[in-house]
Amino acid sequence: MPIRRRIEPGIFERVNAAGQHLGYEVKYKDADGKARRRSVQGDIHDARNALAEARTRRVKQEQEPQDPRVSLDAVIAAFEQAHVAGLRDNSRRALGRFAATHLTTSAREDPAPEACMDSTSSSSRAGRYETLPSERQRPASGKTGRRR
Repeated sequence: MPIRRRIEPGIFERVNAAGQHLGYEVKYKDADGKARRRSVQGDIHDARNALAEARTRRVKQEQEPQDPRVSLDAVIAAFEQAHVAGLRDNSRRALGRFAATHLTTSAREDPAPEACMDSTSSSSRAGRYETLPSERQRPASGKTGRRR
């Protein structure tokens, strides 16, 4: 866990337990008076500039920039558009099974990109990919067709 060491008012240096420098952090209040803390890449001059920009935004009553963190749903959608659409059918099915099994419920309920959907599939992530022959219903006799 990083330790914060105060350098100047509003500027902190982040160090690890061994005392190694990890980066800088600025602490300020936004236009609504909410205390905020942001990590800064670079040296002390970059931290000073980031703090000055944040204080300028407060004086001008400007809104804070959007949070740079991304939701899981956004990452999944971007991955599917960039990578899954160009894969072979079996690969798309395998990724669909993984998504249906391991991802959150909200992620599985996202509508699918058109390139990944079958014409008969539903809008849930689990239904985006058709089932493999091994996943289909087995005959009532219990025979699988394999020789032993």
